Amino acid sequence: KAPPGSSTTSRLSHFQSCFSLAFNPVSPNTSDSFCFRFVQKDLHKKTFLFMNRIPKNIIKVDPFGLLSEFPCIIQQPIHWGEMDSFGHLNNVQFLRYFETSRISYMQSLTTYAKHMENGIGPIIYKLDSSFLGQVKFPDTLYVATKIPLDTIRERSYVMKHCMVSSEEQRIVAEATAVIVTYDYRAQKKTKHPQDFLESIFEAEKGDVNMDDWMKEL
Repeated sequence: KAPPGSSTTSRLSHFQSCFSLAFNPVSPNTSDSFCFRFVQKDLHKKTFLFMNRIPKNIIKVDPFGLLSEFPCIIQQPIHWGEMDSFGHLNNVQFLRYFETSRISYMQSLTTYAKHMENGIGPIIYKLDSSFLGQVKFPDTLYVATKIPLDTIRERSYVMKHCMVSSEEQRIVAEATAVIVTYDYRAQKKTKHPQDFLESIFEAEKGDVNMDDWMKEL
C-alpha cells in the first residue's frame, strides 16, 4: 500500500515498483515485501485462470490439405488496420498470429495451467520465421502449431508453425520457436514436468511407445 496522502504519481510509481518485483523477485525490501507477495499471487492467479480456459478457437478443419500433421489449427481473419503502406499484411502481424496459435496449443494441454500456477512455464529462446507470400485484405488464415516429438530435450523443445491463406490456398509463412521450460520464481530454466511431456505426447499422437520415448529424453 502506498503511503497515505501520497500523490497519484507516487502511488503509480509505487505500484509499478511492486509490479516489477512480481516478475523480477530479486530480494524485495521490507517495505515492499507485502506488496510483492500480493501482486505476485494475484498475477499468478489471473494467469492460471486464463490458461485454464479451454481454447474455443481451435478447429478441426484443414480445407486445403496442407496442415494434416498439426494437432492445433486456428482460424484467423485479418483486418484492414493490419495492412501496411504496401497494401499487404504487416510482418509483425504474422508473428502475433503465430503467438496466438502457440498459446492455443498450450491451453489445449491438460496439465499446462497447473504448472503455470506454480510458476513453471515456457519462455522463448529463439524465433525464426519465413515469409513465403503476401497476404492482403480480405483474407482468412489458418494458423497451425505442433511440437515435433524428436525436438524435445530435457529442458527445451521446438514449436513449429505454419500459416495458410484462404485466398492464395497455399502456405504463406512458417516459423519455428525454440522454447525453454522456465521456473519464473527461481528465475532459471528447469526440466519439463513429466505429466506435461505426457500431454504433449498425447496431443501429437506419437507412433512410438511413450515409456520408451520418455527414457530417451
